[in-house]
Amino acid sequence: MKIVIVGSTGFLGSAIRAGLAEGGEHTIVPFSRAERSGSGGAGRCLDLLSPPAVAEALAEVRPDVVINAAGRVPGTPAELYRDNAALTATLAEAIVAASPATRLVQLGSAAEYGRSPGGAPFREEDRCSPAGLYGFSKQVAADHLFHLARTRGLRLNHLRVFNPLGAINSPHQIVGAFLARARAAAAPKTVEMGRLDAVRDFVAVHDLVTLVRRLVAADLSQVVVNVCSGQGRSVREVIALLAAQSGEPIRVVERGPEPPPGTLDTAVGDPTRFLELSGLAAPTPVDAVLASAWQQAMAQPDGLP
Repeated sequence: MKIVIVGSTGFLGSAIRAGLAEGGEHTIVPFSRAERSGSGGAGRCLDLLSPPAVAEALAEVRPDVVINAAGRVPGTPAELYRDNAALTATLAEAIVAASPATRLVQLGSAAEYGRSPGGAPFREEDRCSPAGLYGFSKQVAADHLFHLARTRGLRLNHLRVFNPLGAINSPHQIVGAFLARARAAAAPKTVEMGRLDAVRDFVAVHDLVTLVRRLVAADLSQVVVNVCSGQGRSVREVIALLAAQSGEPIRVVERGPEPPPGTLDTAVGDPTRFLELSGLAAPTPVDAVLASAWQQAMAQPDGLP
């Protein structure tokens, strides 16, 4: 099977690429931005915001599946719109025009939902109401994809990924940020963070890769699924578990005011569909992933996150 991966060098894209490469049954073709290099192996460098360029590349490669793992977490409103919404729309429009049999696996985000009223787990059918610019940019992309699926036959799998956690983590997300600061801190270590009150659903990146492999093999489309564990943990608890991996005291200082009573920021997903489609009996325990994350972060050469 021929699979194009957009964003194959990023946090999630690199893990998905490695997982799909196991066994050698797939041909992986990375699509990377023309201004970037080092995609790691054979691939295509092109302007991912140019509909003609993307359509031409797809017509030449004729992939069975395109996995869009590209995106941006921090950034200005213009950058978030460009990299999360415009790039996704360009890719999807090009698939419909130049390679309509291709399935698109889109990595969306739990941020599309916003905050959970009363802390109830989000189901795939729940209304999305993003609370920030990042979530809004991802939801704009999702709305466009759903429109193309309804009106032009786009073969879509939309994965709303909650809080992914792997041995290697993005410094733009809370776990990766803590690990980078803990690694850089001199003993006795003190790490400053923002408020850690929020409750999040942490899911192993390995479990996401398992789902993607199953979706690719099963030739499924028109699927929306929450990639989640179904277990809410405060970010404070997860950071404390990480700090405990060090074997030495780490003082974590939270900056910012406490949230007003009754305003706890909670985002937890219902994992029923995820477990069914991935074939997992249960999500991977977070504690085991945290141990690997700490070991990997401390083993990084100087200058790397």
